[in-house]
Amino acid sequence: NPTILHPSGSTSRAAAPIDSSALGIVLRSVLISAAAAVDCVRDRERNLDHWDADTLAAYLGLTTSPEDDAEYVPLPPQEDVYAGHDAAILFYAQWCPNCHSLAPNYDAIGTILEAGSVKSNLIMALFDCEKDATHMALCKAAGVKNYPTVMYIGSGSYHDTDPITARVVGRDKSAGPMGATPLELRRAVKFQGDWRYGDQVLDWIKAMRGLSRWHRLNTEGWLSVLRRGMFGMFRKPVARGKAGSLPVGVPPKLADVRSGGGSGSSAVEANALKKQVKTLEKEMESYDKLIETSNEAVLHASYTIDSLLLPTKPKDGELGADCMAEGSSYPPFVDVFAALKNSNGWDATAELISESKLSDEYILRSCVVDLTLDYCTRVSTRVTTEYLDELSNTPDAEYPALSELDGLLSARTEEVEHYCVDFDKCYVDEFKEESCRPEKCPFKNEVACRYTANCLDPRIKKEYMDALSGKIDTKAEGGKTAASTSAGTGAWGVV
Repeated sequence: NPTILHPSGSTSRAAAPIDSSALGIVLRSVLISAAAAVDCVRDRERNLDHWDADTLAAYLGLTTSPEDDAEYVPLPPQEDVYAGHDAAILFYAQWCPNCHSLAPNYDAIGTILEAGSVKSNLIMALFDCEKDATHMALCKAAGVKNYPTVMYIGSGSYHDTDPITARVVGRDKSAGPMGATPLELRRAVKFQGDWRYGDQVLDWIKAMRGLSRWHRLNTEGWLSVLRRGMFGMFRKPVARGKAGSLPVGVPPKLADVRSGGGSGSSAVEANALKKQVKTLEKEMESYDKLIETSNEAVLHASYTIDSLLLPTKPKDGELGADCMAEGSSYPPFVDVFAALKNSNGWDATAELISESKLSDEYILRSCVVDLTLDYCTRVSTRVTTEYLDELSNTPDAEYPALSELDGLLSARTEEVEHYCVDFDKCYVDEFKEESCRPEKCPFKNEVACRYTANCLDPRIKKEYMDALSGKIDTKAEGGKTAASTSAGTGAWGVV
């Protein structure tokens, strides 16, 4: 789920440079690629929309290039129309810890602003830049260079720099740490503040919405009537609803233009027909891929259940053989945190000890970090959801300030699992501190300790070995990750 909620109190301010991660290859490739195999995913959860590529392209006024279907180009000016409502988009990647940290505040902002309602006239969306090659190309066209990036799309033109400063220091530096918004995206602008402070993000979105309303007032509202004088009195301003929900996915107004309903839509028509043909050609391939990934997910789930019911007991001399969990219920299991501590596995590196073979310690470290991240994400998601439900079910309850929300959620998470609060900083710092390397399983929930012990199952170890070794081989051959090889430039197609 793109709305990954995680404590953010100790997270660095700096946005994560766009890159790929060696952690989580197996679980994310199995659990996430099943959704990625289906092209069109549009959904609204609470007040946040999960956008697919078609929806984002429509709001940004982009279309695929006639020469290269993998590249996005601006629509002709007469076909780039305003959707009738504004949109704020959070661009993220599944592996990005800073994105996980921003998610609770972004979700709270959506609730405060009643995003998705006609009353708010605002949609707040999430977009996974590394879901597939199409998403990568679209984020490149949108000028996304760091994670997380927040962008606003309104009714009029925005300017994130001035001509003089841009000429002296360059557009990107003069705009701010996130870089300048591409000139082609005339109604879009990036957030350049400190994403760690939710109040900054909230105030910025309010300010951008105010500018957009002022532009609409000048072009469609009563100010435009006064400017036109007497004859303008016969043209009524556009009516604004006060109830109901805004559309999910591509709005009807934009869909009409992109399907050829607007004037001068020859380029859009040609691209739409070309895309339909390619979509039909790939449809069966997508279904086959979905079946394949679903089978992989079922198989992986079977391995996990087997290991929980019948834990693996290493042979004498094997990693973890002398680290059976003490005081546990039957059946006994290996404490993988103790195994990592005793074998110095936290310091293991991604070096091949033989041809296409990584050390057992590095594979165990990667798997344990992955399953710990998965468990702590579930804990923080549950804590946040329960807290928001409490507020929703309490009459006249006031939402805390965003500056207080993070502390409240961290405190509640600490009551459930203390290590999950520290894990965020440990993950960012690559577990260099001793406090990040517990001598035994740090979880209060014994089932969570058994869950991480699954990493010693030979079948799960083989999955990690194959995935991680393949990634190392790809780097050795071309000096790039698998993602960068397919994208062609950076880790996901952005220089």
